[in-house]
Amino acid sequence: LSRTCTTSATVERSGRSAGLLEQRRRLAVPHLNWKIAAQRAGLGVGWLPRHRVADDLAVGRLVELQLQEARETEPLQLAWRRSNRGKALAWFLDALAETDLAARMLGP
Repeated sequence: LSRTCTTSATVERSGRSAGLLEQRRRLAVPHLNWKIAAQRAGLGVGWLPRHRVADDLAVGRLVELQLQEARETEPLQLAWRRSNRGKALAWFLDALAETDLAARMLGP
């Protein structure tokens, strides 16, 4: 597990989108909580973390749809500011290195 950054450039990211279906109308929201609220209100469909909507599924506020085709997995990316070299980051990186979690999260 490398603890070095490969670039010195500052990167600013706008919102993240994944799993979009081409040529479908989209409703953009600034936060996952808003996405969940929009779907509760019937304003669309989309991917939601099961642990965040388990209660909604259990009582029928949301309905899980089955797909005809499996969704592609997406890589997990970890990042931190170069200037942030605190104890919490060191602990996290050490804990990650001590388990096979790093291999499962970071992949080949």
